[in-house]
Amino acid sequence: MQKQLRARRALILEMLLLYGLLPGAGFLIIRYINAPAILLLPPLTLLYIWLLWRDKSFTLRPLVTAPPKSALAAIAKTALILVPLLILSAWLIEPARFFRMPLERPQLWLTIMLAYPVISVLPQELIYRVFFFHRYAPLFKGKERLATLTNAALFAAGHIIFLNPLAIALTFLGGLLFAHRYQQSKNLWPVTLEHTLYGLLIFTTGLGIYFYSGAAMR
Repeated sequence: MQKQLRARRALILEMLLLYGLLPGAGFLIIRYINAPAILLLPPLTLLYIWLLWRDKSFTLRPLVTAPPKSALAAIAKTALILVPLLILSAWLIEPARFFRMPLERPQLWLTIMLAYPVISVLPQELIYRVFFFHRYAPLFKGKERLATLTNAALFAAGHIIFLNPLAIALTFLGGLLFAHRYQQSKNLWPVTLEHTLYGLLIFTTGLGIYFYSGAAMR
């Protein structure tokens, strides 16, 4: 019993280190050198890939199997509600920037459309969904809702670097959706697709300004 308790405490401490202290240290470095937040992702992604590679209990099944049709259908049904809601929110929050990027800066918009899924979404889903739900499953046995809330909170905390409450709120809500989707599908690709959909919509409608720390979006 004591051994199990120590192992549980060690996992909790590790989770706080990897999803709290480590990104926090990276945040301070990024702020100090005044660099884009996206530069944090490559080294962090390599670290988590290395940790998964070292974990003998991890299999490639979430990465190499085809996405379940049921997950794709659920994504489509959810999008029928959330896409119009997100578009309306963008119009209300940023009317001056509403769809301005694809209309006035099509080259930048196209670059983001092509690069964002690869350099941002995929690494985040490996870190926050694949690694998290594999590594910390022992902490949440029979507690799926707690796992979802914890994952969403850590996902939102990882976006504190943007220093605005809207980014944190949206990533928390998105984190709830993505965590639930991954737990249901046990597959990287549906949640990557869904994350890509809403991320690209955010940049297209004008809310991308809240998710970028540089000047290119202004």
